[in-house]
Amino acid sequence: MTNPNNMEIIIDEELEKCKKRCEALNMPRYNSDKITDYDCKECGNNQYIFVPKKVNGFYREVAVPCKCQNIRNTLKKLAKSGLKNIIQKYTFENYITAEKWQTNIKNKAVDFTSQQNKWFYIGGQSGCGKTHLCTSICGKFLSDGKDVVYMLWLSDVKELKSTVNDYENHKNLIKKYRETEVLYIDDFF
Repeated sequence: MTNPNNMEIIIDEELEKCKKRCEALNMPRYNSDKITDYDCKECGNNQYIFVPKKVNGFYREVAVPCKCQNIRNTLKKLAKSGLKNIIQKYTFENYITAEKWQTNIKNKAVDFTSQQNKWFYIGGQSGCGKTHLCTSICGKFLSDGKDVVYMLWLSDVKELKSTVNDYENHKNLIKKYRETEVLYIDDFF
């Protein structure tokens, strides 16, 4: 008859060996991520971490996604959205509320980020903070993992109109605006 204590020792040894193999597999490689310029110290830019897991009674190295994947996806979405250069500058925290109307519109913008399937429109004179607040909204949505696409009305609508007779090209151009979770149209009027 097998001694249960010996089985526990064997299992513990097997687990320790598996942990060491995982450590070796998790050695940082630091391959630069050209798309996001994000450097993860935890996975060494492999985007996965190996952990021991019992499979069919034996310990195996199993790859699990690193938490940096969410960060990388958000950064890719940010680059794709067209807001990469202004998103850190235009935040709710940086919006100056010297007047009561500024406080009111900022509160409405912040409240909007917690609502689902709604429209947000802000109009006003040049320099009143429309782009700042809408970019802040997009920043919040991006940090929540949503897809955001930025459309500069005057230039992007010209491009769309120029392809109206080329069905495939037009369809491909308009697809990004139709299929995104959040569409930010700047300078609409």
